[in-house]
Amino acid sequence: MYQSRSQKAAAQFFWIGGQQLKSSLGKLSECRSEMYGGFSEKDVVCWESNVLWSLKHFEDVSNPLVLWDVLMALLALKVLTLNLFETILSKWLSSWFSGSRQACALERCLIHLPRLLSKASCRRIHLIVIICRRLLLSGIKTESLSSGLCEVDKKEIIDKREQLKGWTKLLQSSEHELRERLVYFTLSAISCRASYVQPVCHLGKTAWVPAGAPQIEKWVSLNSAKVPDPLKQLAGQIRELGRKRVACISEYAASERCTFCNAPVQFKSPELAYCQAGRCNSSSQNHKLQRCAVSMQVCPAISLWFCICCERWALKQAPDMFFYLSSLQDVKYLSEHFLLRGCPKPLCPFCGILMQRLLPEFLLTSSPV
Repeated sequence: MYQSRSQKAAAQFFWIGGQQLKSSLGKLSECRSEMYGGFSEKDVVCWESNVLWSLKHFEDVSNPLVLWDVLMALLALKVLTLNLFETILSKWLSSWFSGSRQACALERCLIHLPRLLSKASCRRIHLIVIICRRLLLSGIKTESLSSGLCEVDKKEIIDKREQLKGWTKLLQSSEHELRERLVYFTLSAISCRASYVQPVCHLGKTAWVPAGAPQIEKWVSLNSAKVPDPLKQLAGQIRELGRKRVACISEYAASERCTFCNAPVQFKSPELAYCQAGRCNSSSQNHKLQRCAVSMQVCPAISLWFCICCERWALKQAPDMFFYLSSLQDVKYLSEHFLLRGCPKPLCPFCGILMQRLLPEFLLTSSPV
């Protein structure tokens, strides 16, 4: 399945720059060939038009998010002609500003975009995350980004330090916005299930079951200065329900234990966890554990879903309607059917792409063992 998608992406990569769009040839008459690494004006218009059309095409959530061909094209343009690469990105980002028909400077876009994320659709934010992680900030690890201690390639830092800071801030803001929406969605689902006096059996086996309420409450408490007031109020309402009630209607684990040594685990980060084995026994070493990207619970030592873009792990799947959200407030208007509807595909909540189940190496090799 993954090989067929890769082959399709390779074919589209060679196809995307070859289409000729005669209607847009007059749009870049002021372009200079020397600015774009010797590319002719006709080639510049074709590449720019096709890449912008593809990015606009993937903004529609009904289209599967398979844009490796676009990423490969942008990566090639970044190497061959950085000016064209930045022009394409600035024009696409400028389309986020209502009423803006002309491309804004890339630096200006990076300054103002974090404030517009609350009104952007999840699909647009997913595109931002993918472009940042795969093209601009490939050296940053997820745990470093969450802790605020971002480390990138020294060669890239020397070239454009300020612009990299802008992309890093945009990526942090984008993932924080997605995290807020996922948390709000989870708490809303718990509140919806709590409104039933009887067990919610009528929802069926395919219904999405929220999980990680204790971890979510701790995350809201740790980020109280950043999260909006409606999210704080909803977290307070769930806390008032009590542990027993929340445990009956969701997957609940108030205290977490290490998968390997059964030592206690504290919540300090939504990405990683470290057990307290060293504190319990001076001769033991603390184990590094992954947290689920959806529930923020510690992942057990079983087969998990893995995102090759942001390198996050997930035990549960995100709810289907999460990927259709246009803002945090949209959750308020979702009915019970949409709040608790499961997702038929294992999509990453931070990238929107299909996650994979990693297999042991001996199952992937073509030679006999």
